[in-house]
Amino acid sequence: MTSKDAKASAARRGWKSNDSEEAAWQQAVRWLARRERSASETKQYLTARGFAPEVAENVLGRLQQCGYVDDARLAAARAAYWHRRGYGRLRAAADLHARGVEGAKASRVLDEMFADEEQLARSVLAVRFSGVPSDARQGARAYRFLLNRGFPEGLVVVILGEAC
Repeated sequence: MTSKDAKASAARRGWKSNDSEEAAWQQAVRWLARRERSASETKQYLTARGFAPEVAENVLGRLQQCGYVDDARLAAARAAYWHRRGYGRLRAAADLHARGVEGAKASRVLDEMFADEEQLARSVLAVRFSGVPSDARQGARAYRFLLNRGFPEGLVVVILGEAC
């Protein structure tokens, strides 16, 4: 679509903002239709596409008002995803950090989702190792497994200390 076509299309739709902002809006909505993204990811996407930071910020504000971008909703969905797959709080926190969701929103969601983290670690351990590790070698494997899954070291030591 040429610039002239974009202007005509915007005029037909009754948009009153500048062309760049409407183009950014359209591109962001198409991009967000594929999957949910954070505010940080959306802003990076728009600035990487050549839109001015002010335009990206304005469009992001509109997207948030319309409910297309919601960091709390994304944090809850991603934390639930990692919880269902048997990963710990640290793994979910790393995922949220990589997506640019941090602070009170992320902490609140992680606290709620991983309140039963010890039980989750025990169930993951039981499934993976068919019960309690029987010797030091199995214990070391279980230790590494749980750490790699994103469970805190202190929790892993407590669980395996009780098991051995």
